[in-house]
Amino acid sequence: MKKSWQISLLLAAQVVTAQRVVQRSVQHFESPESGPFLPFITLGFGTPAQNITGVFDTGSSDVIIPEAGSAVCRLKTQQCTAPAAVVRGQFDPEAASDVRRLAGKRFNATFGGGDQYDGVYIKTTVTLGNNGAGKVPRAQVALASHSKPRSRLPQVPVFGIGPRPNEATEQRYDNLPKKMKVAGTTKSQAYSVVLNATPFGNGSVFFGGIDRSKFSGQLKAVPLERDNRGEVSEFVVRMSSVKLRLGARRAVNGSTGGRQCKGGAGMKPVRTKRAPWARATSLRRENKANVWYGKPPNEVVDERAAAATAAGQVDKHAAAGDGRKSNKNNGGGGGGNRNSTTAAGAEINLGLDPADGLTLVDTGGVEMGLPAPVLARMARALGAAFSERDGLGAVECARLPGSELVMRFRNDTVEARVPLGNMRVSEALLPDGKALARRGLCVLAVGPARPGGLSTATLPFLAAVYTVFDLDNDRLLFAQARGDPGAPGGRLEEFPPKKDSRGKGKKKCTARKKCSA
Repeated sequence: MKKSWQISLLLAAQVVTAQRVVQRSVQHFESPESGPFLPFITLGFGTPAQNITGVFDTGSSDVIIPEAGSAVCRLKTQQCTAPAAVVRGQFDPEAASDVRRLAGKRFNATFGGGDQYDGVYIKTTVTLGNNGAGKVPRAQVALASHSKPRSRLPQVPVFGIGPRPNEATEQRYDNLPKKMKVAGTTKSQAYSVVLNATPFGNGSVFFGGIDRSKFSGQLKAVPLERDNRGEVSEFVVRMSSVKLRLGARRAVNGSTGGRQCKGGAGMKPVRTKRAPWARATSLRRENKANVWYGKPPNEVVDERAAAATAAGQVDKHAAAGDGRKSNKNNGGGGGGNRNSTTAAGAEINLGLDPADGLTLVDTGGVEMGLPAPVLARMARALGAAFSERDGLGAVECARLPGSELVMRFRNDTVEARVPLGNMRVSEALLPDGKALARRGLCVLAVGPARPGGLSTATLPFLAAVYTVFDLDNDRLLFAQARGDPGAPGGRLEEFPPKKDSRGKGKKKCTARKKCSA
């Protein structure tokens, strides 16, 4: 018997075409084994199409599917076929009439959790929509025959649709976004995404276009950053500031409605048990060690260590002259103002260091990631525990309604508001979930970025912010999402819009150049 979420995914996998725009459902999946915030999409492979469900992943650039009968499908953690509890599908080259193996072209992909896939590349038809709509002929696909899992996470297909420089091979090729345009399936090398914050709810991807009914205001462009080689290898943008806007806190006795918070304002910060999936959840493909953004990571770490030492000396001298502790909310550790009297709606500046602004927009990630000093200030504002190892501790559920992160880009000219409720982890996924729930506590999936590393915007961000991934013009475009993200397209348009086709759509967007659609 099929799982109810599978039936929901199949029934809701609507496809709408308008000119050359193909809509496909993306389901928000979660499980105790896989963790929260995983976006799954179903595509067809070969002729006739064999449907396979995989992670919709902007953090990698290869479409990886398991070969039927291979070692990948014999692992205990396989999801190719029965007796797996959840079946994602597998590809049988013998059952397709249009498969061509590419001699001498192999791939080897390792992801953030340590899991590795390898095999050969093939060319076959990829079908983006239902009923044969959105066919991409002769698309290059990675056929996985071997895997070296380093975690206990289920082995799932990965549909990577990131920039070409992040492909898992030295021999670059036209990956799926590029091939969609080359084949004429879409007008451009672009797609837009709006996900669903509710577990097992459906969001949408629009290959080749946008749906204006799913966002408010105008799409505003943010340029993609280049790595140390001068290439756009991932969807990395520069965040210029991040603030916390608190909602009206619900009363402890529940008089304002909703879930009661039994802890109260005077409760001690609570640390939570680390879930197994939290140790190995990133599906972002690991880049080579010699690829980075901004300064080399070792230089950043050394600079931070020197700055911390200097700050410690300053604090020591200050303590000798004046025993009073500072109450300013500008530190990265314990102490300081907990903002317990901050009025609802006020913005608390979380003090983003400009050097820490680089942010990866990654649908396949799980936790949101923020610099440790930013997260420490956020924890103090919420009265929560914090550690650089485990991130943010449990938060009173009563603090979540109306509270949001306000992330700004391009010198604060582009704003993205992410409700804290979008980051809430279902209690069933947590080792101590029931105990926390009885105390009125919630856990948010947000962790500390490593020093010199990237912040990460994952499903909670993409459920709040309608995002266009424009690979033709090396930019992302953001607008605040609205309405039902899984509903059939109401105002579909090819991208770029016609008004851009005379030249505006071809301009490169930079930090100083105003760009919108």
